[in-house]
Amino acid sequence: MPRLFGVGFVGDGQLGEIDSCKDIQCLETAVEIDGAPQNIKMIASGVKHSIFLTTEGQMFSVGNNECGQLGRDELLNESFTIAPVVLKGGVRVIQIACGQFHNAAVSDDGRTFMWGSNHTCQCGEDACEKISFPRRIHSLTGIVQVDCGENTTVVLTESSNVYIFGLIKDEHTKPIEIESLSIYPIIQVAAGGTHFAALTASGQVFCWGKNTNGQLTGKISDQFKFEPIAVETLSKVIYVACGSKHTVVLTTEGRVFAFGNNAQGQLGDWRREDVVNVPKIVSELLGTTITGVSCGGRFTFAISNGIVYAFGLNNTGQLGIGNRKNSGAPTIVKDISNVKAVYGGYEHSFFLVEDIADLPIHPVGAVHLFKIPKFLTFNHLRRVYDSNNKIELIGELESVFSSVGCLNGSFLYEDDRRYLLGNTSNGLNLDDVMHAMNLLDYSTSVEQFSDIIISSLESCEIFNFEVNQTIKKEPNLESLRVFFLLIWIPPMAKMERKYVEGFLYRYTHLLCKVADSTGKLFENWFNVLPTRHFNRFSLSLMRMLEFLFPKNFENYPVLRPILKLINRMAAVNRSNEKIPYTHFYLNCLEEKVNVRKDYLTYYLYHNPELTADNIEIPKNPDAFFWFDYPCIMNVAAKSNVLETHSRAAIQESHQRAIFEGLLTTGLAYLNPYLNFTIRRDNIVNDSIAELMNASSKDITKPLKVQFQGEEGEDEGGIRKEFFMLLFQEFLQPTYGMFLTDEESQYVWFSGFPVEETPFRMVGTLCAMAIYNSILVELPFPLALYKYLLDVPFTLEDLLELHPSEGRSLEQLLSYDGDDVEETFMLTFEMSMTVFGHTEQVELKKEGKDIPVTNSNRAEFVELYIKREWKLAMKEY
Repeated sequence: MPRLFGVGFVGDGQLGEIDSCKDIQCLETAVEIDGAPQNIKMIASGVKHSIFLTTEGQMFSVGNNECGQLGRDELLNESFTIAPVVLKGGVRVIQIACGQFHNAAVSDDGRTFMWGSNHTCQCGEDACEKISFPRRIHSLTGIVQVDCGENTTVVLTESSNVYIFGLIKDEHTKPIEIESLSIYPIIQVAAGGTHFAALTASGQVFCWGKNTNGQLTGKISDQFKFEPIAVETLSKVIYVACGSKHTVVLTTEGRVFAFGNNAQGQLGDWRREDVVNVPKIVSELLGTTITGVSCGGRFTFAISNGIVYAFGLNNTGQLGIGNRKNSGAPTIVKDISNVKAVYGGYEHSFFLVEDIADLPIHPVGAVHLFKIPKFLTFNHLRRVYDSNNKIELIGELESVFSSVGCLNGSFLYEDDRRYLLGNTSNGLNLDDVMHAMNLLDYSTSVEQFSDIIISSLESCEIFNFEVNQTIKKEPNLESLRVFFLLIWIPPMAKMERKYVEGFLYRYTHLLCKVADSTGKLFENWFNVLPTRHFNRFSLSLMRMLEFLFPKNFENYPVLRPILKLINRMAAVNRSNEKIPYTHFYLNCLEEKVNVRKDYLTYYLYHNPELTADNIEIPKNPDAFFWFDYPCIMNVAAKSNVLETHSRAAIQESHQRAIFEGLLTTGLAYLNPYLNFTIRRDNIVNDSIAELMNASSKDITKPLKVQFQGEEGEDEGGIRKEFFMLLFQEFLQPTYGMFLTDEESQYVWFSGFPVEETPFRMVGTLCAMAIYNSILVELPFPLALYKYLLDVPFTLEDLLELHPSEGRSLEQLLSYDGDDVEETFMLTFEMSMTVFGHTEQVELKKEGKDIPVTNSNRAEFVELYIKREWKLAMKEY
């Protein structure tokens, strides 16, 4: 059976009637409380009174009643007897809180009751001297938590909204919302003297109010700040407590950090400082796993294995350390053990003692102590879904999807991954989201569920661009999870007009703004998304684009945000090939858009010195061009753009040559063409010689070819034949530059040491062919283009180029015997053959002496593939 002990000031009866201490005003060591209620769940204390809550939901009070804070006989000035606080109608209370002279209670159905002093509206109603009995505050509904400051109150709703009231900014204030917190999954609120704190589901702490002593962290100010400050240096916090002017937090590892006023040592540091505006670890508790913390007015408690450590103000003996001297470092509370919970008041304290078997061995967080807002989990949604209680399921969906804070707290990992917020993680278990939303998607009521989800989301103020500015200006990582969660809602797959033109349109526009403001963060999150989620995200965006494009292909403000997001995802995909690049193609693009004209306009826009007839050039700096989004262009569209670019560049070069002729000679004559005279039987050497004699400006001119000894003007046909014959010759092994694999018929670099010049010439000639709108056959594998894009090669690339080599390596990797060394008889070296000459190349130092075994064969294959490409291109 739990036992209750008290310590500190007893003059007003706040500890109840203690027979052994009738003539004592202050207790320096803990004494068991006579007449305490059974099954105590929690205790809250004011300056001169105390409130007790039992596990059955009944309240009791004791102490001074000059402001009606006992909630019973209004004619009673004080009571040394612990007696019930009666609420009519069978109300079951789940949490209580005390300010200096006022109280608050939350019932299991979300109602809030308050009583005591109300001269600053701290009870949530118009100011009056006092409220002598618990009164329901009708303006507060759906409340899950409450805490009281000296003359203030803070409440948390089931929708993760935070309200404060009382003496705020030196004014008497009725409940007002801290709007910027509405996008966060708040799991606990706490109130100090004139400051407040809120804790999120991923262990972030926000503080606001007055920062006279650093209790918010940051810049010191005696002005009340409504905008919460994120305490950046804290992470993995599971509980927060506030004293009069200090703040204390507990982390998952059982460590304690404190900041604010330390004049009496309440931060656990012997250095008495009025201002500590950065969180400092209570170093003397290191090595001890703290399971709980509590703040009194100007003192602090920490519990570990039933032992209580106390530090701070001790003027009435409230620390229980056997004297009335302040303690600047954690000191063990005397003559008491097996403490499960401790409750600090202003000048007195309580200790709840349990059997040792019931003591916590791990840190106890807010989620275990208080009711929290509605957050969805897959298991919970599955239970409701399987119960066939459709009304309950609809209620859950409406509650959660109408609150951004609740969405950001839903489907989080249940382990420490929920606290990992950074470039590679956001704490969201997208697999659980996927499974949960698939339940709805496969339901016969999916359309009804979709309508409910969308209508609920429409009510979220975050999606009204002008309402919530916080997320657009300085997005916090924990506020952004909602954008990833929503990719799995059923409407993302349906893409019906009522969804796309309403919520989904606004969703993508806001997501684009947020992605722009977070820099590389979203790209990093996209990059670590498993393929199934990355594909869903990209597929949803492409479906939306395909839906909107036919009627909005000239309405650029509508399409630009979606295109920018697709561009971002395509850029991520290029680096790790999560999905085929063809998934980003808008194949209907050329049905509505003249990509040639679009590119030409783009070209002229970025080269303002050029002009063209019948082309209107935009003047605004934010002009729209489809060419800015090349990932959506399929092969045909890209080919048309490339051809247009070539023609535009040729025309530019042609005009420039004529203009330069006018400037230099006064005559409109300067050959606008690059002329090659070539012998058919010496096509390679002649081509190289012509290129060597041409300037960089010359090779941008249209090419005209004349085969020596042959008549005819080059109108395009001779030029085409020239490139075809030239590349056929270059690819022959005679020149030692390239080799053709007999099986795949792909061409690759020989690896033979050849001078750099021929390769530069081949590259230049390739560019000239494209420039002159000539298509030539160059049978290189995909690996060449991966090399140009700096994308790593894989075994699949080797299989494409050299199938026999690739299959051999596949067999090595898939062999399921334990005798790899004896079966394959390989070492860490490879054979390279050029012009009939074979040499052995080591894959690592002393590789010829290292056998390939079951344990190192994967390393062998990796090194083999890397060396294959390096050997082929080592000179270039």
